[in-house]
Amino acid sequence: MHIPDGYLGPVTYGGLWAAMVPIWIYASRKVKKNLETAQIPFLAMASVFSLVVMVFAIPLPGGTTGHLNGTTLVAILLGPWPAIIAVSVALAIQALVFGEGGITALGANCFNIAFVGSITGYGLYRLFTLPSLIPKAIAGGIASYLSLNLSGLITAIELGLQSTIHPATSSYFPFPLKIAIPALMIPHLTILGLIEATITVLVFTIILKSQPGLLNHLNKSAFLLLAVFLLIFPSSAFAHDFWIEKKGNELLLVFGHGVKREEFDLSKVKNIKAFDLHGKEIEVNKGKRAFSLLLKTDQPPSLLFAEIDNGYWSKTIYGWKNLPKKKQAESSNRIGLSSTPKLSSHGAMRLRNH
Repeated sequence: MHIPDGYLGPVTYGGLWAAMVPIWIYASRKVKKNLETAQIPFLAMASVFSLVVMVFAIPLPGGTTGHLNGTTLVAILLGPWPAIIAVSVALAIQALVFGEGGITALGANCFNIAFVGSITGYGLYRLFTLPSLIPKAIAGGIASYLSLNLSGLITAIELGLQSTIHPATSSYFPFPLKIAIPALMIPHLTILGLIEATITVLVFTIILKSQPGLLNHLNKSAFLLLAVFLLIFPSSAFAHDFWIEKKGNELLLVFGHGVKREEFDLSKVKNIKAFDLHGKEIEVNKGKRAFSLLLKTDQPPSLLFAEIDNGYWSKTIYGWKNLPKKKQAESSNRIGLSSTPKLSSHGAMRLRNH
């Protein structure tokens, strides 16, 4: 659903940039007015969740790929205006860093996915739950299915209109509406929408079983996006990483790969914060425990927020070394070196139960 550069003419992408600017301004004011300081990590978590969901492409028949966006789920948990900001940030990072979606088309992608997805997904969910006849989990699933498909339809219309708006050039998307709409909508209606709805229903079922009254405070439940992240992306997909492990009543900050634990410098952990169910910060006491950092709180936290600076890593003929390229080169005479950017972790850590 991401539109790359060169697919839309200046009339279309310029108009959608112009439409999104006041939307971003209004959404920012609403977030600044209504979002509590303790909830800011939740907004960041929602943006990270949306980014990760959209990065992973799903193979589709015909040799193409599609992706989920999680916009409706974010909108239901945070509200539509914070969701617009969170998803827009995710789309901007994708365009600037990962090359998913174009820079000129960023306004169009934010309009289609962030704005349309948030407003329609949230609105449909509230509409379906008004009579209290449809279970909330089912209502969320239906809303996410319809919202994702509406975003896809608007994207198809924008693309399909290019041959009409610019008939004298083939530089933009060349196919008319009768080709663009089926090409985008068939995968969304049959595969992507169903997957998005299934994930939404699954998450809401978990929420309702674990915290039955939580959905009465939707704007304070964004930490549950962490659970969705864990359900979709197993920890085995990650290389060396930091994570938080729960053993009995204890929480351990661990570094390693898979089941292998490795010792790490505790000074790399710059900050640890914990929040309760209502977004209130609670105190965290830290202590060394073998290859891990023991985290103690007075009450079970709903979210743990960790900031870790893992330094520079360079690949040498002797393997990966936790030193900048310059220092490694001095000791290795600049043989067999390549360098990666500074690796750091700044966000909510995932829980891993054993």
